Amino acid sequence: MKTLRTAALAFAVVIALVGCGPDGNAATAQAVESTDSIAGTIDSSMASAMTEVRDKLATENISLDGPTGAPKAEITPAGELLIDGRAVPVTEAQHRLLLDYRGHVAAVASAGAEVGIEGARLATRAVGEALRGVFNGNADQVEKQVEAQAESVRASALKLCERLPAMFETQQALAAALPAFAPYATMDRSDIDECRADVRDGKPPAVPGVPASPQAPAENGKATGAAQTSA
Repeated sequence: MKTLRTAALAFAVVIALVGCGPDGNAATAQAVESTDSIAGTIDSSMASAMTEVRDKLATENISLDGPTGAPKAEITPAGELLIDGRAVPVTEAQHRLLLDYRGHVAAVASAGAEVGIEGARLATRAVGEALRGVFNGNADQVEKQVEAQAESVRASALKLCERLPAMFETQQALAAALPAFAPYATMDRSDIDECRADVRDGKPPAVPGVPASPQAPAENGKATGAAQTSA
């Protein structure tokens, strides 16, 4: 998986530095300690980022992607559809669908951020575990542990993909019930298949509404194509 390749590269760099020192064992122990410290810092930063993601999803407008030249569209936390800054009049049934759709988008985006955090934590911790394996002579066991943790991340990503069918059905129902929303219903069934294929290939799932990490959206347009929080 990509996570393991990242960890292996970082591990190789650290090993090269360790080999240059006068005392290999002491240098390895110091490298392990430094890696643990870095992992702790990253964990703290990721936790803060996840809190920020949840707060934004709960309190900020969610922007909708539409065709080129289409006016900006957003769904507010209260379930209003704003097009070009103006609220679209809706019935009670349409309002419920807007809230339902927004809820699906927020849940998928939050799950995507959590998967990104899990992957980042695994990559960081894998370096420390690999160093311990060399230091203690049990590298094979460490590799099995890291693979098991990577499988856990993959399982979380698959659960994210399984949220998409319900999100898609809600989008379709909303588009049928509210013509003003229809141009912004950009998700299709191929996004669901693509999400599952990405996970099978060991890639971060690129699906509408799911940023690649809590800090920034993916470069792939589909990663934030359906919706994203607006500043």
